[in-house]
Amino acid sequence: MGSKQAKFDEEKMREFEDNTSLNRAEIIHAYECFQAIYKLHHPDENALLGPEGFIDPEVSLPVEYICTNLPELKENPFKERICDVFITSGTNVMSFIEFLDMVSAFNPKTALQDKINHAFQIYDIDGDGKIGRADLEQMLDKITDQPLSEDDKTKIIDQLFKEVNKEPSADGLNTEDFRYAISRAPDFQSTFSFRI
Repeated sequence: MGSKQAKFDEEKMREFEDNTSLNRAEIIHAYECFQAIYKLHHPDENALLGPEGFIDPEVSLPVEYICTNLPELKENPFKERICDVFITSGTNVMSFIEFLDMVSAFNPKTALQDKINHAFQIYDIDGDGKIGRADLEQMLDKITDQPLSEDDKTKIIDQLFKEVNKEPSADGLNTEDFRYAISRAPDFQSTFSFRI
């Protein structure tokens, strides 16, 4: 840290490379971003080290710190939901490993199917395995500057269902419906990407 380069043990680095779409330099850069956020709130950077002097990938940060300090998320209306999808502990803190998974999912090199799967999880706000009317209403609330009337929300959601060949009274979009909808959005791959 300080003037030293980020240092993971070799086995951990290979594991990161095998389990993400990131190369070694991108992993180190992701760590440097995580470290910079950590240092804004914790002056003792040695807390990032494990017992052997290597970086401890289990060190965690509150989601709030990541959402307010990572430029790629700062203005995103779904920033908290994006972080929630990658947190496996069910808490409101994100470990470096979870942070790395998130960065990898949004990497432009990540396969389209993986991006679609992550997007589905993000938009399935209630986690019931489908993107239902309540999920879509919450999304509309997040992306509009002015509140929409219930009637306007219903019209927009009904139109979306028609676009993916679903009856407006349908329960919601399953993963296949969502894949179909995404296939009609040619810019999805580039808009569901960021590079830190």
